[in-house]
Amino acid sequence: MASLDKTHGGAPLQWPWSGPVSAGDLRADDQRREILVEPQRVIIRRALHGMPMSVAIPFTAFRGLGLCLAESPQGIIYELRLLHADSELSVVLSHSGDEGEAVGNWLQLAAELGVPRLVERRAGQYEPVGPPIDVASRPAPRRRSALLRARHGRFALRRTPGVRARLGTSFAGEQEIISYE
Repeated sequence: MASLDKTHGGAPLQWPWSGPVSAGDLRADDQRREILVEPQRVIIRRALHGMPMSVAIPFTAFRGLGLCLAESPQGIIYELRLLHADSELSVVLSHSGDEGEAVGNWLQLAAELGVPRLVERRAGQYEPVGPPIDVASRPAPRRRSALLRARHGRFALRRTPGVRARLGTSFAGEQEIISYE
């Protein structure tokens, strides 16, 4: 298992895979797509009609992290899914047969990714659980480094200040303006 650089409660966040994962995709040319989960986004790669494409989706674009139940011959399987408004962009993050492990991962991942926790009540219908996460309270990422913050723009550098002596001249009470230039 690969570890993400973030921590939650002192323990490093563990992803269920260390690299890209292949998943089924009915519309892709080879019926497969490659999913890569990074610290800030999910990247989905597939080929469609011979054209390779890659979609990078930030975690803020997802509706939330869903905890879903699925039945299998081995019993009940718990799935963690990043849910998107477009169902084709939803991603299954992990499968587990242990309820305690699945719920622990669900709570930890939702907190680390900053997405709401959702539970599937009926097939395809999700309800939020717990207090809503206020996305607006998170600070926006800074685009410029601290070294460039004090630098002026290029147009401000070209501008020259006025002559101090001319600024002090007052023509109050004059009736006409005459220029001999």
